[in-house]
Amino acid sequence: MATDSSALAGAAPGSTPVHRLLPVIVPALAVGVASALVLPGVSLLAEKVQDVLRGALPDALSVGRHSALRMIVMLTASGPAAGLLVTGRPQMQLPEDGTPLR
Repeated sequence: MATDSSALAGAAPGSTPVHRLLPVIVPALAVGVASALVLPGVSLLAEKVQDVLRGALPDALSVGRHSALRMIVMLTASGPAAGLLVTGRPQMQLPEDGTPLR
């Protein structure tokens, strides 16, 4: 199999994909390491919130952990919480069904 030397001779040094990707290796590694370190922290925080919402709060209010009242209150509270999130960050809001996507 012959190699076309004219195609290789026309390539400018430093224009190979490897040379273009070298400057972004360090930032990519930094983002990956930071994400790997943040994930366990977020997971621990979510576990603590879950323990409070599913254990300590129902016990403090003398409501059974699997009662219908607790489920209705939790589902009702999640609606306004999602509304506040969308109000504070409008880019997270999905368009309505009648609105064409752009």
